[in-house]
Amino acid sequence: METVPKPSRDNTESTSSSTNINFEGVSSTSFTFTITVTDTKDSASQNLSISIVNQNEAPVFTKKAYALSVDEGVAGTTLADPSYLFQDEDNGDTHKFSMTCASNVGYFSIAPTTGFISLTTNIDVDAAGSATSFICTVVVSDGSFTDSASLTITVNNINDNTPRFSNNLFTYYLDINYPLNSVFGSTIATDADTGPFGNFIYSIDQTALGTETFGIQANGDLYLKNSLTSYGYGSSISFIVQATDTGSLQGTATVFIVIPQTTTTTTTTTERPITFWEYPANPAWVIIAGLLGLIIMVLPCYMCYKNGFSCTWRGRPGDYHEKLQEPSESQCASEHDIGEPKTEDLDKDDYSKGTVNAVLNLKDQYQFKCCGFIKAWEIFVSKDSTTGRNVKAQVWYQEDAGNDWTLRGENTIQVTNVKKINVEDISGTRIRPLLGDYIGFYEFEGSVITYKDNNKNGQYKATTFTSDETTFDWDTVAVGDERGHAIHATVTPSISPTFTNLDDTVAISNNEVAGTVVFTLATSDSDPEDAGLLTVATSTGSALNFFELDLITLEVKIRSGVSLVPGDHLLEFTVRDPCLKSSTNILTIRVENDPPVITSLATSSSTTISEDSKLETLLHTLIVTDKQPTNCSLVSTGVPFVIKRISGSTNYGIFLSTGAALDYGKQNAYVLDLSCTDNYDDTTGIYTVYLLQNEPPSINGLPRATDIQEDVFVETTLYTFSVTDPENTAVTCSVTAIIPNTNIIFMKPSTNFNEFDIILQSNPSLRYDLVRTYRIDIQCSDGRRSDSNVFFMNVLRNKPTVFSNLQNITSVSSIATYIGQKVFDVDISDPENDQVEFSMFCVPSTNCPFEIYHSGEIVLKRTIEGEFIPAYDLYVHVSDGKSKTGPRSLTVHVLDINYVPVIKNLPLPSALVVSENSALGLSIFQVSIQDNDGADTHTYTMTSSPSDGVLYFDINSANGLVSTSTSSNINYEGVSATYFTFTITVTDTKDSASKNLSISIANQNEAPVFTKRAYALSVDEGVAGTTLADPSYLYQDEDNGDTHKFSMTCASNVGYFSIAPATGFISLATDIDVDATGSATSFTCTVTVSDGSFTDSVSLTITVNNINDNTPRFSNNLFTYYLDINYPLNSVFGSTVATDADTGDFGTETFGIQANGDLYLKTSLTSYGYGSSTSFIVQATDTGSLQGTAKVLIVIPQTTTTTTTTTDRPITFWEYSANPAWVIVAGILGSIIMVLPCYMCYKNRCSCTWRGRPGDYRDRIQEPAENSNTHYNNTRSYWKAWKWYEQQ
Repeated sequence: METVPKPSRDNTESTSSSTNINFEGVSSTSFTFTITVTDTKDSASQNLSISIVNQNEAPVFTKKAYALSVDEGVAGTTLADPSYLFQDEDNGDTHKFSMTCASNVGYFSIAPTTGFISLTTNIDVDAAGSATSFICTVVVSDGSFTDSASLTITVNNINDNTPRFSNNLFTYYLDINYPLNSVFGSTIATDADTGPFGNFIYSIDQTALGTETFGIQANGDLYLKNSLTSYGYGSSISFIVQATDTGSLQGTATVFIVIPQTTTTTTTTTERPITFWEYPANPAWVIIAGLLGLIIMVLPCYMCYKNGFSCTWRGRPGDYHEKLQEPSESQCASEHDIGEPKTEDLDKDDYSKGTVNAVLNLKDQYQFKCCGFIKAWEIFVSKDSTTGRNVKAQVWYQEDAGNDWTLRGENTIQVTNVKKINVEDISGTRIRPLLGDYIGFYEFEGSVITYKDNNKNGQYKATTFTSDETTFDWDTVAVGDERGHAIHATVTPSISPTFTNLDDTVAISNNEVAGTVVFTLATSDSDPEDAGLLTVATSTGSALNFFELDLITLEVKIRSGVSLVPGDHLLEFTVRDPCLKSSTNILTIRVENDPPVITSLATSSSTTISEDSKLETLLHTLIVTDKQPTNCSLVSTGVPFVIKRISGSTNYGIFLSTGAALDYGKQNAYVLDLSCTDNYDDTTGIYTVYLLQNEPPSINGLPRATDIQEDVFVETTLYTFSVTDPENTAVTCSVTAIIPNTNIIFMKPSTNFNEFDIILQSNPSLRYDLVRTYRIDIQCSDGRRSDSNVFFMNVLRNKPTVFSNLQNITSVSSIATYIGQKVFDVDISDPENDQVEFSMFCVPSTNCPFEIYHSGEIVLKRTIEGEFIPAYDLYVHVSDGKSKTGPRSLTVHVLDINYVPVIKNLPLPSALVVSENSALGLSIFQVSIQDNDGADTHTYTMTSSPSDGVLYFDINSANGLVSTSTSSNINYEGVSATYFTFTITVTDTKDSASKNLSISIANQNEAPVFTKRAYALSVDEGVAGTTLADPSYLYQDEDNGDTHKFSMTCASNVGYFSIAPATGFISLATDIDVDATGSATSFTCTVTVSDGSFTDSVSLTITVNNINDNTPRFSNNLFTYYLDINYPLNSVFGSTVATDADTGDFGTETFGIQANGDLYLKTSLTSYGYGSSTSFIVQATDTGSLQGTAKVLIVIPQTTTTTTTTTDRPITFWEYSANPAWVIVAGILGSIIMVLPCYMCYKNRCSCTWRGRPGDYRDRIQEPAENSNTHYNNTRSYWKAWKWYEQQ
């Protein structure tokens, strides 16, 4: 505060009462004042010089609160510039800063000269118990004075810790068939950071594996995504698991997977009812029965075999039948001879003497019994031959009876050994005889082969060929039956053909087209004669729906019009030679599904979008190649993305979901696991969506300051600034704080995009002496991030207005004046040429007849005719909105004054008291006046406040006598107010005088009165203290606020009831039981109300109601009766007695038995049995539904008692229900198996034939009729297996 020299006591000048003196703010520090004194006629002036002395003033923070933030870090880190805002009126002062932070000592230090803050110790907010906010006090000092401001320091949590796994290596042992999508282990990572930076995402780096075999869940659990079969037993693999926090710091660990050499199968058993086979004894019995049956069936055959016997079908007697054969008997199983086995035995005759040169042997021994190749011929040559001759050994067959015979083949035998056995080994093309073919020969060079008569056991045909015949009608040739021919052939088996490239498995894609050759069969046969004669066939099966065999090229092709189904398709191929020798092999065609290929991810696997994105947006078009229909879906869950088909396209797209809430600060990237499937194979992929962090808007042109006059009063645009947003987003700006706090400054959008006006409102009432600088904190946001800056408004001091013609004196006549009459014109000057306002007050101030316009004109605002005040001192102020100058005086003398009457005895020192109900027309006060104009006539009038006071009081207009009204009574409780102010006016026809008369109306006490004279209440009988219902008394008392008390008397019925004095409520003073003998039920009382002085009384009748307050009671709680089991029906066997203490209807009880409580038997007791007991409840219920109960126990005495004890034991085999049935069935089957063979042998007189030892020569078992030779005609007994049929 600046000072001036203290004036002397006789000085009339003083410092301004409204404007402070500021050494730094005044236009000059030395002023010369011209002081003028006047006596209304003359004046004198002298100069007064005043020098303003500068005083040291304290520095002042214009902003009292500051905030800084710093990232957690190491000691020595300097925080941002605090930008302290403080003022010091003393230019040139040196300032120093200091700081205290309460109990948080040692964390921060302040630079004394600059005020910059630094960390004095390491701060880690992730440590337990670490504070993140510190409140300090910053002090600025100029060496003498100080000021302080609060400083809040926030320590930011930053991402300064990398996620760490609990182990560097995780090892797991997995079976090669471990189920897909099953969790097999967990990796645990932690991040020492707190807050958002403590969150992290797990991922896997499987680049080294070349395939996505494994997956990881959000909680770190590992699961199997694709089969391990491609790695093989005993192998091991490894991959990297990663934990990446939201600040992109990443920790890693290695996961080592071992696939053991063996597999482990875990079987889970679910409880269910036991089956037959699960019962332990049953399988054993079934096995034993099966073994017994098998032994019975096999043993006879084994015995026959061991003893060299065989069994032969003989058919019906007399029939000709061939030996039964298996289908395989048409194929030669081993090398053997067909024909006369001992050709030398037939060395007798030949056909040299006849014309026969062709013979067909029809005897059974010359018939081929299987298909094979003739390896060699053996013949015996005629004994008469002297030179060698050639003969053709032939094989003939007939397709069907009646047709010509066809030559199957022939070999020319060159005879060299006359009268000896000739053996011809076939080295060239061999003849392939089939089942049923016969041996013949053609002696084209002459008779060669010998024969011998066999006593009509020959069966042959002989004829003469003139040339080689390939077909011949042998049926036209007669059959001879006397000769056997010395020829036989050695037959060797055909060798089975084979596939040289089967069994085999071939893999093809399910995308192969129709007609594609999948496989070409290759066959091989060691028999050269089979070349070109092999046939290949396929078995039936589902594989033929997809594939077909070209029988010519042996190519396996894809059928047309089919869609290959992935999986293994088995084709069974059989290759046969003409002898039906065959080989069967399997071709497995493995149709492998070509999984979908997501080609688009190879060129574009990520994208970047703004975190501001909210609309559904197509981020990536998935291009998937697969001939099968594919479906794509998003595997990742809980992400704001979706995969769906693109509208109007068959492709799928990765879309940002509508309304997605993206936040770069929480998650700056999304790794999307996706999958495309063709219903056979899934192809997974990863698409990464990186978020582009929203860049905050930037405020242009700030900070800035502008100056404004303190007397501004119109709305003013202080500054227009623009905001630049990198995303060109419309931003919103607001004033977050104004220091010091005020609402005179606001902000609104300007006309251009992202421009804003800082506006000072109209009539802001700026005061330079109070606030010289305003700080406006501005924040602009694009909806996600913001920028802040400041704007300063400096207030410039206003220079006061100067009067030019005041102080001054003037006069005005009171005659013929009018409203608006100009009395004086005040002249002023303002340095800033501000708009000014004038104000003025009068002395005396009452009913001042003058007013001043803003133009400076002083005019009459009422007529002053009859004015009695001789002069007015008018004190004028002028204001330019900020500075107010004055007062400056103007003395106005009033001429031609009339004297006004004066009321002498008003106002009274205290109110005049008048009691309510005073007499009508009662005189209470006489008004006394004085008027210097003695001849004036006076008239009296009176008004009141409240206005209805004139209803109760009158004034005599001629003499001023005040009295009560002659027509309206005064009621204290009825008047609108009890205190009236009457304005009494006396006039002398020119002027008037008024004074107030106060009258207070005094209240008088009045008795309370019941408006209802009789009351009635009722109450149930009960205990003392029971309160009756509200009597609802109706009474009046004119005296508002009186306290009333109640009392009551009830004649002789004393002590039954009491009354609450304050409320009048009635209560029972004692227990009342109307069931008691002689109890009354009605009481008549008198109730009195009193206000302390006066009373009134009414009658009150109280009725006591009889209620059901007693429960029936039995004489005993238990009644016991012993009844014989044959007790007669409907006979009373006992009685129950109950009583009720209630009188009247409530004392009547009803039993659930006979009306008098007797008990009787309704139903026989035989169902209970001897020695038993039973009980039931008997009830007594009164008319008020109260119920008493007792228990009745009935005992039936016993006669005979038998006790049976059963002991639990394990169930035996025969007690298990299924076992006897199975044993019986097995026994029957066994009996049948044992008895049936014996019965069959008995019925058929079966015989066993000696077969010789293995390797011996064996004859075919024949019927006796089939063998005419003595060699075969023996007396063996033959087994006739079906003789039982012949004997029926």
